[in-house]
Amino acid sequence: MNPVIQRLGFTPSDRIVILHADDVGVCEASVSGADELWQVGMISSSAVMVPCPWFPAAAALCRNRPELKIDMGVHLTLTCEWNSMRWGAISTGDPTSGLIDDEGYMLRSYQACVAQGEPDAVLMEFDAQIARAIAAGIQPTHIDSHMGTAQHPRFLPAYVAVARKYRLPIFLPRAQTAAAYPEDPSADPSTRITEGPYADPVNLALARRQIELLDEAGICMPDHFGWTQLDNFTDKVGELKHQLGQLKPGITHFVMHPAKDTPELRALCSDWRARAAEFEALRRDDLRQWMREQGIQIIGYSALMAA
Repeated sequence: MNPVIQRLGFTPSDRIVILHADDVGVCEASVSGADELWQVGMISSSAVMVPCPWFPAAAALCRNRPELKIDMGVHLTLTCEWNSMRWGAISTGDPTSGLIDDEGYMLRSYQACVAQGEPDAVLMEFDAQIARAIAAGIQPTHIDSHMGTAQHPRFLPAYVAVARKYRLPIFLPRAQTAAAYPEDPSADPSTRITEGPYADPVNLALARRQIELLDEAGICMPDHFGWTQLDNFTDKVGELKHQLGQLKPGITHFVMHPAKDTPELRALCSDWRARAAEFEALRRDDLRQWMREQGIQIIGYSALMAA
């Protein structure tokens, strides 16, 4: 069992969710959308992309709206997948770092980044992004990973190192990474790792060791990872109820990408309809009431940080 659950006053059978707004700062629509959702109380966590153009506005939101008690993490970013908006590393412009392309921007894909990125350069970039967030007035509540890149075995030690350095909860789902040990006969068979980089025993051993280091340092992690689909925009309320209704006992980091429907959002990303539909769905009071009726407990990363 995740050791933080009892410290938070929950039982092992409780279904606990972190309702997380991702990609804050990638565009204006993500910042103003997060602002409104924090006001109506329909998200409990968010994370900012420090290298992105609207990072200063996200930092200003955290500084200027203390009454909202915004739970803002750092969405550690190593890739830039968009065509109409690009950004670069903030720690280096050196191509030998493996973090930037021929045009000086971050690489476009997860695959390119894990193939080319130098782990030492990745550690410097992670540290620089967290330090810049703090310098801008954000008090980070956690760190997580854009496109999952930080969780790759090549970069996992750097990811864990900055969590320990800054004493921040980390998005590293215990049951879906390595903490539900497959050789343990009591482990849920559905948590066995059968594909991806952690199906390799060497990588699995690395991940287990990193989770042990986090536990030894008292750094909290969620158990599970859930998300909404960015290719669905027709019935977001129905999708949210379906996905949240299937939550397992423990703490689930549940990722959404809400943003206001603006010309900028439409120009930026092909999945703008889903992002805008999520924003509209999360404004509905009946969704939160439904969650209460289901007995779903909502927390933020600030609760994990306090624990």
